[in-house]
Amino acid sequence: MITRGHFVGQIIDELGDIASQVETRSSLGLTDLNLHLENFFREVLNIAFVWNLVNLNANRSNNPGLDLGDEAIKTAFKITSIKTSAKINETLEKIADEDLKRYETIRVLIIGRKQGSYTLDPSQYERCRFNEFGIWDIFELCKQLMDIPLDRLQKLADYVRLEVARVKIELEIPTSDGKFPTSIGDYVEKIPRPRIGTCESYCKFQQSVANDFQQSPEDVKRDLIAFSNRLAKLPRITREFFALLLERLDGVDPLFIRNDKLRRICSWSDIDGELRLLEAEGFVSVQEAEHSHEGVEIRMRIKGQFRHGTGVSEHFCLEFMDYVLEKNLSFQRIVGNLDFGDF
Repeated sequence: MITRGHFVGQIIDELGDIASQVETRSSLGLTDLNLHLENFFREVLNIAFVWNLVNLNANRSNNPGLDLGDEAIKTAFKITSIKTSAKINETLEKIADEDLKRYETIRVLIIGRKQGSYTLDPSQYERCRFNEFGIWDIFELCKQLMDIPLDRLQKLADYVRLEVARVKIELEIPTSDGKFPTSIGDYVEKIPRPRIGTCESYCKFQQSVANDFQQSPEDVKRDLIAFSNRLAKLPRITREFFALLLERLDGVDPLFIRNDKLRRICSWSDIDGELRLLEAEGFVSVQEAEHSHEGVEIRMRIKGQFRHGTGVSEHFCLEFMDYVLEKNLSFQRIVGNLDFGDF
C-alpha cells in the first residue's frame, strides 16, 4: 500500500530538485522565472490548499509586484528566485494600491531557501500588511504539505510527477554555443540520407528482359532519388510497414494486398495510421476489390520522378518490382533503410 510518506517524499524530492536548479541559475545571474514555472507553482498551491490562484501575468505582460492571485480568499503571491531583503522590499514597493484592495494577504514564495532573517522597509510592510511569516521558501512549502489530506496529497504527487520533467527542461542552462542539454531534436527521428548505386546493373537487367528499354543509368538514378526523397519524409516504422506490404503482395499488376490478409499477418497497433501516412504521400490507396466478395484491397505504387503530375518513367513501378524480385533483394533494406546500393 502506498503511504503518505511515499507521496510526501516524492514531492519533497522533486520540488527540492527544482529549487536546487533555480539556485544554480541564480548563482550565474539567471534570475528570471518564466510563465511555465509560475503556472507550475500556481497548480501546486491550488491543489495543496484548494485555492483558485490565477496567473496575474497572463492578461498583461507583467504584473509589477504580484504573480498569482485568488480574489475569493484575498491572497496573492510573488514567485521569485531572489531571496534578499532588497528583493522583498522591491516587491512590496511595486504592489499597486488597487491590488492591496483585492488581496489582504501577500506572500512571497522563494524558489530555493530563504535567508535566516530579513530587514524590511517599515513603511512598505505596513502598507502591504506584510511580515516575515509571509516569506515562504520551498522548504516551508513542503512543511505545510505534510498535513494536507491524503487524497489531495496523492493528486499533488501525480501532478508534480507529470510536470517536473518539463519544468526542469525549462530551467536548463545553455552551453557557450547556445545549445541546451535537452532539445526536441533528441526525441525526433533523424531524416535519413538515401544510398543509391550507379544503376548500371539495373539498366543491364531491364535491357535483358525488354529490348525497348531506353533509360540510361542517369535517368534511373533520378527516378530513385525522387522515390527515396518521398520515402525519407515518412517515419522509419512507416517505411518498414510499406516494405511489408510489398513483401506480402497478392498481385503485381496492379500491386495490391488484401486488407483482410494484412490484418491477420500483422498485429501492429496502428495499421490505419500507417496507411493514412502512406496514402498522404501517394504510395497506397485503399479501395474495394473488383470482385465484391474479395473485400477491400490496398493498392500500392512505386513513384519515380514526375513532371506536371505525370510520371516521366511510364513503367518505373513494375520495372522496379521486377528487378527487386528477380535479384531477391530485401524490401526492408531498400524501402525501410533507403539503401539502393544494389541498383
